[in-house]
Amino acid sequence: MVTSEDLVSKISGETRIEMLESNWLSHDARWQKEVVSKYGWNLGNYLNQKVTRDLGKTMMLRFMKSAGISRASDVNELRDLIVAVSSLNYSQVMDKNLVKYQPDGSILFEIKNCVTYNNIKKRRATGSYECGCFALRSGFSDALKLEISQECKTCLMKGDNKCEIILKVEKW
Repeated sequence: MVTSEDLVSKISGETRIEMLESNWLSHDARWQKEVVSKYGWNLGNYLNQKVTRDLGKTMMLRFMKSAGISRASDVNELRDLIVAVSSLNYSQVMDKNLVKYQPDGSILFEIKNCVTYNNIKKRRATGSYECGCFALRSGFSDALKLEISQECKTCLMKGDNKCEIILKVEKW
């Protein structure tokens, strides 16, 4: 008799992670779709922003605890923390995307491939959906007790060929 452990052992760790991510993103998309269909985009976007910010804080706090990190001491460490947490939770996040320290002390996010954008575009909802990435990074900053500002220079949702977002730490 084949056990559940036998069945699971046939799937590589990498494939398990991909399945978990895909399942979670599918859940998230279906949740958003149902909220929007019942209550409209205003409430759907509001709830998505609120939950995503809280999720970002939780993700960063869990990472910090597991890695034995209490804070980011400079913008280079902040950049590395954001990339680490994002990559850990969304393994394909760095495919075709860059996160770079800038000489002025800011961090540039250059996103050419975004799974969420691709799905929103398929649903023809780019004019209605408010991207959660700003809320996610704000949650990361909440966990690190940093005050930040974020400026969107270009945006896939607005028809640009990539997103360019500048994050500045206003208060360490």
